Amino acid sequence: MIAHLDLFEEEPGKVEGAIIDPDTGYRYADIREEAKGKWVIRFPLADSVTVTLKPVVIKKFSIDFRYPVSSNGKKTLGFRIDEGDQTWLYYYADALTCEKRGLLKRNIGCTVFGNENGVYLLFRVGFPDEAVHYYCLFEGDKVIAIIKRVSEGKTRGVIYYTDPACEKLAITVAVEEIMAFTHGDSETRIDPSAGHYISRYQEERDLLDRSFIREAEKSR
Repeated sequence: MIAHLDLFEEEPGKVEGAIIDPDTGYRYADIREEAKGKWVIRFPLADSVTVTLKPVVIKKFSIDFRYPVSSNGKKTLGFRIDEGDQTWLYYYADALTCEKRGLLKRNIGCTVFGNENGVYLLFRVGFPDEAVHYYCLFEGDKVIAIIKRVSEGKTRGVIYYTDPACEKLAITVAVEEIMAFTHGDSETRIDPSAGHYISRYQEERDLLDRSFIREAEKSR
């Protein structure tokens, strides 16, 4: 399955967004910044989701992945995502150690999303010969969604997933990465996730499973 994250101006100087089926035009969700640092994702058949950019202290989640967490800290600053009037997810930045030689570590960054029901890791992956880059969302050691980050025209992200149960999570993660830390109108938008990104280490590049993208495209 594939969905596009499109940006547009419904009012002069006010950029909104929508998650759209590129084949049928069906809207999976509408996105609006209702207050500074408060992005609301409205789904037609489910509770709305709110990404709030007010830092909170979070107890770090236990992570089960092929690489260990770099630091031993128990708490960190992060953010929360609400579903309806309840907190649905917390998220924060972390790093995993893909190789250690003596005191030297090779770390790859990630964003950790989690609640009492599950923990998800998001990795940014890029290649020197590609103008786009990718966000790979994992549950455990299994990829469950990939977001291709594009920056031309109204489409800013292409979301790939194969399990409908992952749809809401994949959409929310895409909004958090692409829209929630941006501001301005379509001409002056400051967009830190756009542009060229190159993964430093092969271990990070290996996290992109292109066969998953092909499988998602077959299920359109």
